[in-house]
Amino acid sequence: MRKFLKLWIVCATFFASSAGALASDEDAVRDRMQAWLGAFNAKDADQLATLYSDKVYYANNGSKLALNARDIIENYRAQFTVAPDVTIDFKEELVAAGPRFGHIAGQYRVNIPQEDGSLQQAFGRVLLVFERINNKWLLVVDFDNQGSDLNAQSF
Repeated sequence: MRKFLKLWIVCATFFASSAGALASDEDAVRDRMQAWLGAFNAKDADQLATLYSDKVYYANNGSKLALNARDIIENYRAQFTVAPDVTIDFKEELVAAGPRFGHIAGQYRVNIPQEDGSLQQAFGRVLLVFERINNKWLLVVDFDNQGSDLNAQSF
């Protein structure tokens, strides 16, 4: 009985610490998402570059498939020049993380100020997959689409 109790305590401790690690990994993925939003909205391409792995799958609406961070960052630099006032908001729908990979998915809203002072908006969903590389979460998949079920009321 005593051995069983010791085994139970060891197992309970392991699973409790694992659950805590997963929760903190999910928070780390959320933090990376917030870092991405902050860098995009500040038009800081150099900061965005620190969030992407050198080997990445980038498939975004209106963009060609990119498989390296350099091409992605050049795309952002061009966007920031053409549309410096555009911002993005994010609404989380799903987050999960483990020891090596984590992902976050949700709705995005692109805010596009118009010359007449009005605001045009576009809506869609995004999935970001992060990989822990040298103890740092880096984007390895950046995928979005414009879902027909999304609009201002859904956001």
